[in-house]
Amino acid sequence: MTNERRTVFSDKAGPCRGCIKDGFITVWRKDMAREEFSFSVSVGEIEARLRLFYNSNWVFFEIANTELCKANDAWIANTSDDVLRQKRKDRWENDDICGKHSCAQTRTAESASRVLMTLFGHRSPK
Repeated sequence: MTNERRTVFSDKAGPCRGCIKDGFITVWRKDMAREEFSFSVSVGEIEARLRLFYNSNWVFFEIANTELCKANDAWIANTSDDVLRQKRKDRWENDDICGKHSCAQTRTAESASRVLMTLFGHRSPK
């Protein structure tokens, strides 16, 4: 571990915030605890994806959307109460308002994408 300073960014227009430290960007929802619902992406992984594709905005959005879906699935799986777990799973998979294929999920992915872009711009030079 290095003594790299941690940089934090909160998306004012959306529900996500994040930080970068030691070459990893961690993003979480403002309305949930970081330990409960977050995802991390290495700066190296982002750089590798950016070299493959021309549209950087799309790369950040795809990373954010994919990682948010994984984080949400993990959050549901880690729910200790079986009834609550099933309710969360049904809502995530079937709800048109805040489910997997809803506008709310797209808005959250866009917010996470803005956090990733901003923090990626603040990374330490090699």
